[in-house]
Amino acid sequence: MSDTKYLDSSNQAYLNVVVKEAGKGALVGALAFAPTNWWLTRRFPAYRNLPPAGKAFLGMMFVIPVGTIFAEKAGEHYIAETQWKGVEHEQLSREKQQADEMWDSMSTAEKIKDYAARHQYGIIGGSWVASLGIAFGIVARNKYQTFPQKLVQARMYAQGLTVGVLIASALLAGVNARGQKPELPADHSWRDMLEHSGHLTKAERIALHAVRKAPINASTTPAPATAAA
Repeated sequence: MSDTKYLDSSNQAYLNVVVKEAGKGALVGALAFAPTNWWLTRRFPAYRNLPPAGKAFLGMMFVIPVGTIFAEKAGEHYIAETQWKGVEHEQLSREKQQADEMWDSMSTAEKIKDYAARHQYGIIGGSWVASLGIAFGIVARNKYQTFPQKLVQARMYAQGLTVGVLIASALLAGVNARGQKPELPADHSWRDMLEHSGHLTKAERIALHAVRKAPINASTTPAPATAAA
């Protein structure tokens, strides 16, 4: 099989997986919207009188995000299972095992901080949806406001709560006063891949261990020799 045909078949398989999972996610979102739509229809005459296009727009707010999340996770899983093979796959497995061991050794506070740093945007988006639902449940008790007024007020409350969550998640993620995250260490996984590949000679392994003990630093790099005048 030529490289072009392999890429075409691989891309098609990736697309099939993503589309399939996006459909599942859309179905989950629709199932989540169904009871919400039923409750709003029974509870609020203003919502009951909305045109079908308005209700469909609200339904899309459930269907599209859930479908997108399902598709993204399916794509990541497909790439991890099919693209990386041999030494690369073994290296990813080792890194995952090391990450799991590090996670198990963390305290509860460290786990919370680590999770917030890795899922910052998911926490912000989820908190906005949750705060919108809670705020709407609170303002819905006001009998002197119309449904659109309650919806706008709930959105304002949700935005205020989300700003608080945004600040808290930024602090947990380690963002400093200048809006900068702490720099990640350089990726030297290639050293582990070389060491476990089984293709290095004894001299090459000794040289590799020497590199491990003396990381490359710009300040220690010798300057190029200049020609004598």
